[in-house]
Amino acid sequence: MACSNGNHGPVTITVDKSTTLLSSPVHVVVTGLNAGESATIAVTSTDQTEHVWSSSATFTADSNGTIDLSRTRPSAGAYSQADGMGLFWSMRPQGAAPLPTVLGPQFGNEVDRITVTGGPQPVSTTVVRQLIGPGITVIEKRTPADGFYGDYFAPADVSTRKPAVLIFGGSEGGLSGTFTAAQLASLGYPALAVAYFAEPGLPAQLLNVPLEYFAGALTWLGQQPGVDPGHLIVMGVSRGGEAALLLGATFPDLVHGVAALVPSAWVNCSFPACSGSAWTVGGRPVPFEGASSDAAALIPVIRIHGPVFVDCGGRDYVWPSCLYAKTIKAELATGFTYPQTILEFPDAGHGIGALVPFRAETELSQLQGLTPASNQVAREQAWPHLLKFLSAVPRG
Repeated sequence: MACSNGNHGPVTITVDKSTTLLSSPVHVVVTGLNAGESATIAVTSTDQTEHVWSSSATFTADSNGTIDLSRTRPSAGAYSQADGMGLFWSMRPQGAAPLPTVLGPQFGNEVDRITVTGGPQPVSTTVVRQLIGPGITVIEKRTPADGFYGDYFAPADVSTRKPAVLIFGGSEGGLSGTFTAAQLASLGYPALAVAYFAEPGLPAQLLNVPLEYFAGALTWLGQQPGVDPGHLIVMGVSRGGEAALLLGATFPDLVHGVAALVPSAWVNCSFPACSGSAWTVGGRPVPFEGASSDAAALIPVIRIHGPVFVDCGGRDYVWPSCLYAKTIKAELATGFTYPQTILEFPDAGHGIGALVPFRAETELSQLQGLTPASNQVAREQAWPHLLKFLSAVPRG
C-alpha cells in the first residue's frame, strides 16, 4: 500500500496480495482521487539482462474517486478493455531487446512497481510475483543414465498423492516447458518438463523420435513421492500436442489424460526438413500425412483412456489449429466416454499454446493472432479451464 497527502485527500494504492504466483491475478484499486479525475497508472520491472519493462494506461476515477483495474476501462494506453492484470501482461522492454523474450529470470521473483500519477504527487507500491513458488524442489535429469533430458518440479507437500503432468514443447526444440511445469508444481501438481530433440544426447532434429522416450519419462514420474501413478497426464504444445495425442492413443494404460495445446489432428513429417517420420513406435516410423493415406495419418484419439483437453487459435498462422480441434472433437463424438474440453479462441494465434497467463512477453508476429494482446486475453480465460481439467482428474 502507498499513499500521498494532498489537498483533496490521500491517494492510496491497495493490492490484495503483495506476493503471489505469476499465474495468479492480483486486485489493484486506487482510491482518494476526485470524482472524474484522470490518472495514469504504470507498472515497471527489470529483467535478468537489466532491460526495463513498462506499461501504462490512463483512467478516469468513478464517482467515489476510485479506479479499480478489474472494472475500469482505460481511456488510453497499453491495452483497451477493463482487465485487472492488463498493466502486468502488457509490459514491454524499453529500448533494444531480443525477440522473442519474456520478463523475469527463468526462476525466482519478478518485482513489479505500480505508480499512480494523479493527485498532488506520484505514489507507488510494489508487488512480488513468483516464477516458482516456495518449497519447490527442482531435480535436473541430464545424463544418458537418466533416460531423458528434463527438469522435475516436486511440490512442497508430497504427503498425499496427486495427478502429475509430463510437459513438452513443439518444433522450437529444447527444454521449453520448464516455466509451465514450475507454475503447476507451485499449485500442487508434480510436473516434469522434458526435451525430446535439440539438447545434448538427443536427436538434433525432430526426426525419428521414439514415443517410448516419453513413456520412459512418464514411468519415472509415476515413481516419485507424492505422485499418483494411476493419474499421469501428458501436456504438449504444437508438435508436442501432436505427440501428446499420439502418446495417449499408443499407451492408454500409462497415459490417463491428455492436454494437447494448438495440436494437429494428423501426424506430420519430420522438422525442419520433411525427410521422414517425426515419430517411431517399436522402431517403426509412425505414418504421417503426405506419405500415407489420411486415415493412416489421422491420430486415433478415440483410443485415449482418460479426459482430453484441447485449445486452439482462430488466427493461428502456423497451422489451422481450430480446424484440427474440430476434427479431434468429431472423432471423440464417435463413442468417447471420458470428459473432454475443447476451447476455441477466435482472435488468438498459435501462441495460445503457452497457457500461463499474466506474464509479460514479446511474441513473434506469426504467433500473435489478431492483435499483440489476443493471446494474453485468451490465456487469462484458458488457464482456469486447464486447472479445472487437472483438478477433475481423480486423486489417489
